[in-house]
Amino acid sequence: MRILLIYPYFLFDRSCDENIRALPMGMHYIGASLLEAGHEVELADWHDLYKDPSIADKTLKRFRPDVVGVSIFHANRWGGIDIAGYIREKYPDLPIIFGGIGATFLDRLLLENFDCIDVIVRGEGEHTFTALVDALEQHRPLEEIPGLSLRKDNAYFATPDAEPICDLDSLPMPARHFSFSHLALTRGCPGKCSFCGSPKFWGPKVRFHSPEYFVTQMHLLYEKGVRHFFVSDDTFTLRKNTVLEICRRIREYRMDITWQAISRVDRLDDETAAAMRAAGCTQISFGVESGSPAIRRSMRKGFSNDDVRQAFAACMRNAILPRAYFIYGNPDENAETIEESAALIREIRPLISLFHVLSVFPGTSLWEDCKKKFNLTDQVWLERNEDMLYFECDPQMPPEQVTQWGQTLKKTFYNGLPEAVQELAPETTGQDTERFADFATRLAATFATGEYAADEHVKDAPALAEHLFRKALQHGNLPQAANGLGRLLGSSGRFREALETLSQGLADHPDSLDIALSLAAGLLSCNATEQARTVLEAFSQHAEAWPWLAQCCAMQGDTAGQAEYTRKIQAAG
Repeated sequence: MRILLIYPYFLFDRSCDENIRALPMGMHYIGASLLEAGHEVELADWHDLYKDPSIADKTLKRFRPDVVGVSIFHANRWGGIDIAGYIREKYPDLPIIFGGIGATFLDRLLLENFDCIDVIVRGEGEHTFTALVDALEQHRPLEEIPGLSLRKDNAYFATPDAEPICDLDSLPMPARHFSFSHLALTRGCPGKCSFCGSPKFWGPKVRFHSPEYFVTQMHLLYEKGVRHFFVSDDTFTLRKNTVLEICRRIREYRMDITWQAISRVDRLDDETAAAMRAAGCTQISFGVESGSPAIRRSMRKGFSNDDVRQAFAACMRNAILPRAYFIYGNPDENAETIEESAALIREIRPLISLFHVLSVFPGTSLWEDCKKKFNLTDQVWLERNEDMLYFECDPQMPPEQVTQWGQTLKKTFYNGLPEAVQELAPETTGQDTERFADFATRLAATFATGEYAADEHVKDAPALAEHLFRKALQHGNLPQAANGLGRLLGSSGRFREALETLSQGLADHPDSLDIALSLAAGLLSCNATEQARTVLEAFSQHAEAWPWLAQCCAMQGDTAGQAEYTRKIQAAG
């Protein structure tokens, strides 16, 4: 059978959110399971379908699926419903299956209110969805397949829950069939955070892939050209020895990669951080959530402010960028608890921090508390919105107060950011100077061209980027630091300094294509065409240099040279 697996769009633009843009890992696992069961599969990333709605019709006509699966995170449930309605109208006999955490926890609501949804796969779907497709192909009843919600006699009907997949290594390896950059070692989390649906979705026990499976999959993706990975476990560092073995294997494969992970502040020590950094980890995200022990207890976080301090210090000592998540607008939040969070921010001085208003999701203990406390039902999820914020439920929490709390936390963070950057030095990371230089260069790029460059709250981002690039060159003289500084100087109109920096960078790193291209672009902007061509001809074996060489030839009136490079560009596709 031909199965089309769809990742639907959200109501609001999420194009800047990497976690939203990426296809859910479950789609790759289910796709691999279906392929190895003998079916045809196509993955349709329609998270930005609103930009070109015709893609849907073109895909359906071209692929002609026998079954459609739709992955529901939660905030994209309306995109999934809209797509299902469109498909049902055009192809009334095509089975439409929903799955994912959002569909799992709203299965009855969705089936009772939207006839365009035929079946919902609850929980992890590799075995359940494959069994469902096989049953449809063989025209067998679905009522005996565990993990399904459907209609029986025009009424909601749920089969028993499917058993968790205990041996994760028994699953087909998605990297053998697809290319992607999000990986996971585990399923589940030992935490019981009140606002998170992970414990209920995955079950009470954390299950692990083996280090061999995890790194083999990473290496397969590396061979497909993936160079940066997002390790998306709820707590990647849960088993220290497993993480150390993974890091050893990554180094053994000699993969030139970077990656980032998620952890808990009470699950990271210096040995683990050092091993992760040596294996390419450059960033770890932590759900700090609040500086108030009382608020964290109500969230069921289960760690102390000392744990936060130690985790952030371990990251800095090992030149890993620690990223902090904070949540405000929590039950019992007040000016004092917000000040406790602000005080912790001033103390740990995170270089990246994200602030979110507390959201309520189905499948969480927070939602169960809200239903009882505020007399709510699942019917609220029929409103056409993405998420529900806690303060929208609580009449004792004025929206303007929540806004002020957020402003306080963000102001505290952004006001302290320049000083935290200025004081960075190898001594603050406790690492060798070359590793510090790499750390500083990556952070500088965030201010030069990354998220901080466009952040209106960051004051004088170019100056902070320049400071970091220069400090990186002082301690490590990395080619990416020279290139970053040269491009930054050029973009600010300091052309002479830019050319001097890039020229020196190319002299120090004569094999650096990136520096050569930046230098050539700078020379061309100053009409130094002959010099630019000389620089580029040393890299004429690289396709990236051909458009620039064609431009040089055109500016010099060398039609034969221009034609030669144009032909090469066209031949390369």
